[in-house]
Amino acid sequence: MGIDLKKLPLFFLLILVAAFILRMYQLGQQSFWYDEACSLAFAARSPWSIFSDHYFLRPFYFLFLNLWSHIFGISEIISRLPSVVFGVGSVYLIKKLGEEMFDRRVGLAAAFFLAFSYFHIVWSQQARNYSLLVFLCLAAGLFFFRLTRKSSLKYYLFYAGAVVLSLLTSLVGGLMIVPAIVYAYFQRHSFHKKNWFIAHGIIGAALCLMLVFSLIMSGSIKEDIQASNSGMPVLSRIIDLLGSFSYGGGKIAQGATANRMDESLHSIHFIVFVFFLVFYWIGIMGSLRFQKQRLVYLLLWQWSPVLVLVIASFISGISWFNPKYLIFTMPAFYLIVARGVCCIQGKGFMAFLLGGLVCLNAVSFKEYYYPYDHSSWRELAAVLKTEVHSQDVIILAPQEQLVSFWLYYDKDQQFLSRMGNGVNGKFIHVKGVWNNYFYKERNLVWGVHKDHVVLSLEQMEMFQKDKTDGVVYWLIVSSGWLGSAQYDAMTRYLNERFDGVMEREYLFDGIQLFRLMRKE
Repeated sequence: MGIDLKKLPLFFLLILVAAFILRMYQLGQQSFWYDEACSLAFAARSPWSIFSDHYFLRPFYFLFLNLWSHIFGISEIISRLPSVVFGVGSVYLIKKLGEEMFDRRVGLAAAFFLAFSYFHIVWSQQARNYSLLVFLCLAAGLFFFRLTRKSSLKYYLFYAGAVVLSLLTSLVGGLMIVPAIVYAYFQRHSFHKKNWFIAHGIIGAALCLMLVFSLIMSGSIKEDIQASNSGMPVLSRIIDLLGSFSYGGGKIAQGATANRMDESLHSIHFIVFVFFLVFYWIGIMGSLRFQKQRLVYLLLWQWSPVLVLVIASFISGISWFNPKYLIFTMPAFYLIVARGVCCIQGKGFMAFLLGGLVCLNAVSFKEYYYPYDHSSWRELAAVLKTEVHSQDVIILAPQEQLVSFWLYYDKDQQFLSRMGNGVNGKFIHVKGVWNNYFYKERNLVWGVHKDHVVLSLEQMEMFQKDKTDGVVYWLIVSSGWLGSAQYDAMTRYLNERFDGVMEREYLFDGIQLFRLMRKE
C-alpha cells in the first residue's frame, strides 16, 4: 500500500509547525555564549570595518545582523530569531529540493529529518551564521535543478546569487559549485550555454575576490582556526561528523563545556546512528540504476567539502575540520537517507520507523533545552552591577570570556565594536594593540590568560601596586574553558595573597564568582 499523496500537504504543514516549535522553544532562556557574543560584537561595528577584519571572509551574516540589530535591538530572542526563520525556511526548501530531484515522498521525508535534527535545531537557535548557510545552500540547489527544466536567465541569476551569498556567509559555501559543474558536464543538453557562463562568471568573480582576501588575511585566519582546537581530521572525526547529522554528536556549541551528551544515552545514539547509516546505504544503492547523476550531485555536495578541508588541514598543519563548518552538507545526507527510506513499501512500516526515530531523538532534547553547564552571563552581570563598588577589580579567568561578560555588564557599543575573535582577539582591541585589561569608570577589568594564569595575576598585582588598600577583587571563573590544571594553579596563587577564595562565593550555571580581599 502506497502513501496517500493527497495527505502530504497536511503532513508537511505539521512538520513545519513542529520545526518552528522546536526552534522557538527556550530561545531566550540561555545567555549568549562566547561565539554569539562575538557575532554581536562584530555586528556592532560599522559595515565598512567588518570588511577590514578576517571576518570579511564571511561578511554577509554580520552585515545582516548589523542591520537587524540597529532596527530591532539586541536581546536573546531578537538576535537569535533570524536563525530560527532560516532554520524553518530550510525545512521548506529541502522538501522542495527533494521533490525536484526525486519525488514528493523523498522531499517530505527529508524535511522530516531536518525538522527533528538535533544538530540543526541547535544552530537554528544561535546568533551565528550556520543556519543561514544551510538555507542559502539549499536555495542554490533548488534553483540549480529548477534551471535544468527552465532555461530562463532568471533562474540562472537566482542560482548564482544563492551560491555567491553562500560564499559570503562561509568560504566553504562556495563549494556548492562543485556538484553543479560535474552534474552539468553529464547533462549538457539541459543547460542554456550562454546563461550558464553568465551565472558562473558571476560566481567565479566572487570566488576570486574571496581567495585574494583569504591570502591577505591568512595570518588572522590561521589564528582563528588554531583557536578552535578541533583536532586533525582522521576517521574518527568523519564518524563524529556523521554522528552530528544523525543524533547531534558528542559535543556541540558552547565551546568547551556545553551539550556534552549524557553517557547513559549512548545506546540510543548508536541505534539512531545505525538507522541513518543503513538507510544512507539503501538510498545510494536505490539510486544507482535510474538516478545515478543526481546521486553523484548529492555525494559531491556532501563529501567534496570534507575532502577539501581534510587536504587543507594536512597541508597547513592546522585543523580546519569542525562539524559546524560542514553543516551545509547535512541536507545532502538527509536527502540520500530519505531516498533510502522511500524505497520501503508500506506506509505503516515507514510511519513506525519515523515515529520511532522522533521518540529516540526526543530523549536527547532535554540535554539541549535544559543544560547543566551553560554559562549564565546574564545572571552573573546582574549581581555584579549591584555589588561592585568604585576601585574594585574584576578578574576574568580565562580572558576569552570578556566578550560574553561585557555584552551583559555594559553593552557599550564602543567597546563591543573593538572586541575580536581568534587566538589573540579574546579581549579589547585599541588602536591596533590587544590589551588584556581596560577600565570601566574606576573599575579595572583584567583578563587571565588561560595558559599563563600566574603570570597574568602577577602582572595585575604590579599594575595595581599603588591601589591595593581596601580593594575588593571579583574573580569570575569559567572552569570549563580554563582547565583544571590552570584552575588549581590560580587557586594556589590567590590563597597565598588573599583572604581565601571562599570569602564569598556565588554559583551560576557554568560559572563561579568569588569575592576576594587582600591580606594585610
